[in-house]
Amino acid sequence: PLRTAEAASEATKRLKPLLLLQVVERLHMQQCLVFCRTNLDCDNLEHMKRFSSQEMEALSLPPPTADGGLLEVDFRMTVFHIGEVNTREQNAKIKIGMIFYWTDPRMAGYASPILPGTLWGPELFFGNCVGGVHCNYEQFVVSGPDEGRLKRIINYECTVQCSMDLRRFPFDWQVLCPTLVTISHWRQLNLARGGSIPHGMTYKLVPLRRKDEGVFMMLFFSGKISEWLLHSYRPKMIQAKNPAGFTITKVMLSFNIARKSEFYLAKTTAPLAVLTTAGHFVHFLPTTELADRLNGAFTMFLAAFALLYVVGDHVPRVDFLTTIDRMIFITLFLLLWLGIESAAVYYGEERYGLSLKVVRQIDTIAGLATFIGYLLLLVFIIVPARWRQTEAMRKIETEIANSDEGALAGEVLSSVEPRRPSRKVSATKVIKVASKTDK
Repeated sequence: PLRTAEAASEATKRLKPLLLLQVVERLHMQQCLVFCRTNLDCDNLEHMKRFSSQEMEALSLPPPTADGGLLEVDFRMTVFHIGEVNTREQNAKIKIGMIFYWTDPRMAGYASPILPGTLWGPELFFGNCVGGVHCNYEQFVVSGPDEGRLKRIINYECTVQCSMDLRRFPFDWQVLCPTLVTISHWRQLNLARGGSIPHGMTYKLVPLRRKDEGVFMMLFFSGKISEWLLHSYRPKMIQAKNPAGFTITKVMLSFNIARKSEFYLAKTTAPLAVLTTAGHFVHFLPTTELADRLNGAFTMFLAAFALLYVVGDHVPRVDFLTTIDRMIFITLFLLLWLGIESAAVYYGEERYGLSLKVVRQIDTIAGLATFIGYLLLLVFIIVPARWRQTEAMRKIETEIANSDEGALAGEVLSSVEPRRPSRKVSATKVIKVASKTDK
């Protein structure tokens, strides 16, 4: 999009020589005198005139290869941003750049920065996006004039769908897997035409092989995601032939993330524990004051419900009990139990003739037992859940270290210190994002 005056001016400069060539060809000029503003414009026009109208049209086709085989397109990936990971909607915002390299012998010796608008180039599309995808066609240049090496950069920004297992929420770990797909998709430099093919393949995606063209994987952000800890990532490519006759290639990037549960513990579990503690203050009231004890217990019960209403937007809507749901139900049941227990000890003295001393002992023992039992239940729920989350991340790290499946390497470019793979491990492994103190 020509959003600025500078962009519109640059587009006009690029369009002028293309229009001039069309005029020359339409009028069948054998020779003509062209005045250029600068020597650079003359040089660019000199390179542009090498293609006739028929050749310009042929540039829309994939370039031929020296051995007549399938064109190989090297690619690498850049992750600019991972935004909000929405648990309730089960999606995440992400911006990824795809950088393609391929050799087109038709462009060998071409030194002009202005390329023919009909020039063929590869393209991918998002396979699991929600809504539209914003594509920024950032660059299309000749990176190696001697052999006609071309480079194209396309940046994708969208919201991707990610299925989540929320049974252990908020001590869960998830996998974000943005997936880019191609069925030999292509698009011209001027974006006028594009498409795919119904049968076979016109090019093959290959992870970047030339070291002078960069590294396969880069993160251009700190690795910090609100509410989540980015543990590791693993690129993967799958190629399969469809029964319809075409070959589909998927480029997947799996991000292993673990939820930071502190927010939910501070906003939900801790306040509920405080309300439960305050509810147990009814045991300091005489057992004969049933109305006051019930009033205190049910006030805490209603306060707990009010708190759940406030934090309800942060809890996922699922048809099963999550870990935090279990803690909430235990708290509500215990607050309800305080009212039941107060009524029981009152009627034990009133109707069954128990002595006041015995009733108070029962009340004290019941209060201490329920309070200690409540705290132990929370510990038995929280500690194993945190342990399972940690063990799951360790298991993923072990699988990555022992994996021999890959052909994709990566590198982290960020303000945090990356943990690089050991030299004994193949360079195909995933790189873990670690803190500055994790050496």
